[in-house]
This record gives sequence, structure tokens and C-alpha cells, in this order.
Amino acid sequence: MHLGEFRIGKKLGNGRFGSVYLAQHKESGYIVALKVLRKREALSQGTERSVSHEIGIGTQLRHFNLVPLYGWFHDRENVYIVMEYAEAGELYNKVGKVTVQEALEVVLQVGRGLYFLHQHGIVHRDIKPENILCYQHGIYKVGDLGGVGGIGVVGTLDYLAPESIAGSTGGLSVSPVSTPVDVWACGVLLYELLEGRPPFERPTREGTLRAISKEGYLRTPKIVEDARVVKILERCLVKRGEERWTIREMVEYLEGAICNIR
Repeated sequence: MHLGEFRIGKKLGNGRFGSVYLAQHKESGYIVALKVLRKREALSQGTERSVSHEIGIGTQLRHFNLVPLYGWFHDRENVYIVMEYAEAGELYNKVGKVTVQEALEVVLQVGRGLYFLHQHGIVHRDIKPENILCYQHGIYKVGDLGGVGGIGVVGTLDYLAPESIAGSTGGLSVSPVSTPVDVWACGVLLYELLEGRPPFERPTREGTLRAISKEGYLRTPKIVEDARVVKILERCLVKRGEERWTIREMVEYLEGAICNIR
């Protein structure tokens, strides 16, 4: 593939090292999302490995709840990743606007995608509403696989698990991460979908880190009114990673808890 094979449309969003555009493959007429990553920025930030991860995993692994990558190419300035287009946009646009049942369905589908990754020894490490794409008919898929695996801190502050934080107010660890960090993130995601804000968000970075490490989440009326939500948060937002549910246990619970709404 090369850039001349595509008609480039509107910008869909901005990423860490580039932007995502709506595009059409000229020969087939197929609509895709084209991620354009600037080589210079990726190299200057030492994140070329992240780009390689995203391409490798996205093109080799296939699951219904993972955003598929169709291919990639590059020129002198950029790397281009051809992805499935999500017509309903990012989950971020639905934060605080969904019903309990919709929120549970989102977490179930995200959990299924993560379970598939975990079965292949892969930890996502950056689950958040911006990295989950929405499709028609209530389908949700996990995207942005650039941070998977490895050592070091990857992720968004409000979604970091306690084991990623070295001190109560300060630095971040550089320890190898494991699958419980994705389970924690699912709990944070469920809370934010319902409340419109993450459970440990504070006015300062230090305050947020302290809350993640040592404080509980606010049990608002919306959170406590549904026993399923309470159960998931109690088992996912556990400070010690080894005491949390596995992603498989979370998925199995959700499949039983919401089967009556399908």
C-alpha cells in the first residue's frame, strides 16, 4: 500500500505522535481510519517500539472486541496504519450519559477483548474511554495497542493501578506489569461511565496518586443502587493486584449478570 491509494477525509482525532483521518481506499471504495504517525516525534520520544507493538499485535491477532488493523506502510516522514473505521466514535463521548445496563455491556465487551489478549500473554495497560471505539448495534472494541507488554509506566494517570505507583505522593514504578492492571482499569472505566469522572480523580497529580494508593472511591447513589455495579467495583478496585478478580472471572460474572437484558 501507499498513500496514493487513499482519498483522505476529515480528521477523526489526535494521538500521541500523530492524527487519525477518515479515508477511502480508491480501488475498493472501502472506508477506513488512517492513523498517521510522525517518525520524527516517535524517534525523539523513544517510542518507536510502541508503534512496532501496535502494528505487530493489531495485524496478527484477531478478536471481535479488538479494533482490527488491515495493514501499514510508510514514507520518509510518516508511518501509516490502516484500521477499521468506527462509525460511532470514541466511548469518551458517552461518559456519564449511559445507563447502568449499557455501562455493564461496555465493560463486558472490553473484558472479552482483554481476556483474549491475556490468553496470549499480552497486557494492554492503557484502557480508558478514548481507547475504546463504538460501533452500531451496541458493539465496542478495544484499540490503541501501542502500550502493551514490557516494562515501565504506560497509561493515563486516573487509570493507573496502585502497583504502578511507587510512593503515596510521588514517583512511578518501573516494574514489569501484569494482567491485574487491566482489571483495575475496567473498574475505573465502569465508575467513570456512570459518574462522568474517574473514581480517584483529584485536583492535583499528587492527590490523585495518593487516592489511588490509599483511598477508597466515593459510593454515590448511582453507584450503590445496582448490586452488579457494587460487586464489580468491589472485586476490581482492590488495592492488591493478586486479590482482584482475573479478567476471566470478571467476564464470567458479567455474562451471568446481564444475560437477561439481551
